[in-house]
Amino acid sequence: MNPNVLDLKIKTGDTLIDFEKYNSRIKDNISEVHMRLSRNFEKKFFNDTWISSLIATASFGDKKLILTDWWDKSNNENIANRLSDSLIGITSAYLADEIKNSKDERLQIDIQEIITSVALGKRGLIDNFHGHTFTFCSFDSSDKQKYFPRPLALSAESLQEFTDKFLKIKRNNIDTAFGIRENVGNTLFAEYNTYQQEKNFAAFIYELYENTIQHGNKNESNNLIEGIRSFSIKRHIAQQLEELKTQAENFSELDEYLTSIANSKKHKNLWFYEVSIVDSGIGIVKRFLASRPDYKDDETFKQLSDFEKLNFIIEKSLSSKLFPGAGKGIKGALRNINSLDGFVSLRTNDIWVYFNGKKNSKEEAINFKSVDTDNLQLDSIRGTCYNILIPVSPQ
Repeated sequence: MNPNVLDLKIKTGDTLIDFEKYNSRIKDNISEVHMRLSRNFEKKFFNDTWISSLIATASFGDKKLILTDWWDKSNNENIANRLSDSLIGITSAYLADEIKNSKDERLQIDIQEIITSVALGKRGLIDNFHGHTFTFCSFDSSDKQKYFPRPLALSAESLQEFTDKFLKIKRNNIDTAFGIRENVGNTLFAEYNTYQQEKNFAAFIYELYENTIQHGNKNESNNLIEGIRSFSIKRHIAQQLEELKTQAENFSELDEYLTSIANSKKHKNLWFYEVSIVDSGIGIVKRFLASRPDYKDDETFKQLSDFEKLNFIIEKSLSSKLFPGAGKGIKGALRNINSLDGFVSLRTNDIWVYFNGKKNSKEEAINFKSVDTDNLQLDSIRGTCYNILIPVSPQ
């Protein structure tokens, strides 16, 4: 077998640690990656976005990426519908050089048709109601026909305009998937001022997604990167804590968070929004250094680890933009997540960190902590991936 060809089989039961092990095998000397995808990834927390990031890493540079999907259909209309119905599907269609079905037949894909269908026909919103997932997509490209920097459904000039549009979609579409209606006593955040909490919910999504537009689609030379940026909202409902702990396998910090939420809810109403925000850029620390050369040569900054640099950037509200008020996005988003008792997993460059808003008091500093990977050495990934859990109170 050619040592420069890598064969990866992504299985349904794989954990985030398994994905990290796959990522570590995608070396610079690999010329071709054959990736085989299983099915039902949505059953575990964060899997679909991490697989999308893995696809982006495997397609980067001169590597050829051949994906084999479990699907055995070959009707062209069905192919387009399937690939435009999920984040993994649209990422595969956009980034893979070749896609095959389980019969080893090469699928004939019109990527322009798929992009137009999602960006214009669906106004950037993949509404997978039956899968309880709603994905908003943006496409970055030097080809104007493929360039849709914001989902049309949420095109906005301000946080207020975004909030108004987003909350309308949330109430009419997303909350319906939870079985929540606008009846008296049926609210998402029953123990709080509901409208203020909903505004906080919209605000952190806006801040983090706007950050991808400003920073998550540029390379070291500030040129646009061909790729997909997205944020998605998924429903999770469990009857017992053990169901949640199974989904959080090999992620002890997430396990601890879920246990604390279950205890506070007396093991009832274990409902969550999973919000994921993904881009295909060069990562937070690399992007910062590429656009702020004054810190490249700063002796104090150079002595910090990448993990310390990340927290330094957030704590000091630094930005790759040199104007007043810049750099508030991540810190402001974390404050809102903290107010919602949320949990954040952030994977960027060679860093994997978390933030536990249930454990962090509202007066404490907003800082990420390193995820315990059990001595597994992390390799750099393509892009930045935020995965956020927000507890829901369907009273």
